[in-house]
Amino acid sequence: MVNSFVSAVALAALPSALAFSNASPYFFFSTAEVLIPGAETEVATALDATDRLIESLKSCPTKSYIVVEQHGVSAADYIDEHAAPRLRSYVANPGGNDNKIRSTMIIPEVISSASRFSKMATPAQQIADYIRQNCGAVDVEDTTTSVSKDAKKITTFAVDAPRTEQDLGKTDARIEDLIVELSGSEDYDFTVIYTTTPREEPITHEGSGKKATYEMESPFDDAVQMELKRDLSSHRRASSSKEGALFERYQYFTPGIFMAFIAIIPMFSIIIVGLRALTSLEVSYFAFSKEMGPAASRK
Repeated sequence: MVNSFVSAVALAALPSALAFSNASPYFFFSTAEVLIPGAETEVATALDATDRLIESLKSCPTKSYIVVEQHGVSAADYIDEHAAPRLRSYVANPGGNDNKIRSTMIIPEVISSASRFSKMATPAQQIADYIRQNCGAVDVEDTTTSVSKDAKKITTFAVDAPRTEQDLGKTDARIEDLIVELSGSEDYDFTVIYTTTPREEPITHEGSGKKATYEMESPFDDAVQMELKRDLSSHRRASSSKEGALFERYQYFTPGIFMAFIAIIPMFSIIIVGLRALTSLEVSYFAFSKEMGPAASRK
C-alpha cells in the first residue's frame, strides 16, 4: 500500500513532470466513505480539484474537519518517507494501524496560478468557507461562539514554504496532534483536506541569491575535449570573391520547376499512349484505292 503513495507522488521526479513548474499535490483522507469524483486523476487544475473536493463534501460526512494550506512545495518533497510519515500512513495505508481511514485521494500535480488567487480566496479558504456554510461547522479557535457537543467543527491553518527538511515534518506532526485530540471519544470521525501551493521562485543555493545550475559531468578533461573538436579551418570557403559561388548566387531548383516536372510526367504518359494507339492501327492498302469494273458502274 505504501507503494501506491510513492508511485502517485513520484510523477514530480520524472522528466515529463518537470514541465509543471507551477504544480503541487493535494491530499484527502477521511474516516467516512466518501465518493470523490475523479479520485484517480494524476493531473488537474486547482479549480477542478477544488470543485471535486467540494462535491465530495456535500453530504457533510464527518463531524470534524481539518483544512491545511501548505505553501511552496512540490510532489517531489513528499517522496522521502521521512518528510511526512504520518500523512503517508494515513493516505497510503487506509485502515492500517487502526487509523479508521476509509477514503483517500492523491492528486500529485495540481496546476495553479498565483495571479488567479491574488484577488480571490485560495482553494483551502474556498473549501473551508463551503464547510462552514453548508455543514454549519464552527471554527475551533473561535472562543466567542458556544459550541455544542454535537456541532460540527473545523480547524484551518496555513503553513509557510519549508526552509529545511524538518519543516514538513512539523506540519505533519501538527496534523497528527489534532487527530489525537479528536480521538478522545470512541465515535470520533474526521476529514483532512491538505492543499498545497507551488514554489514561487526556483531553488537557490544556500547563502547566495544565484539560481542553482547543474552541469553534466564529463569523463574527459578539457585537453581531450579540445582535441576532439572538429577542425573547420581547412574547409573554409574562400572569401576573396565578393560575388560568392555559383550555387549561392542562383537557385536552380525552384518550386515552379518542381511543379513543372510533376506535370510533365503524366503529360508524357498520355502522349506515349496516344502514339502507341496510332501506330497500332492496321489498314490494308486496298481500303484507299478506287474500285474499278462492273460493280463500280452499278453503284
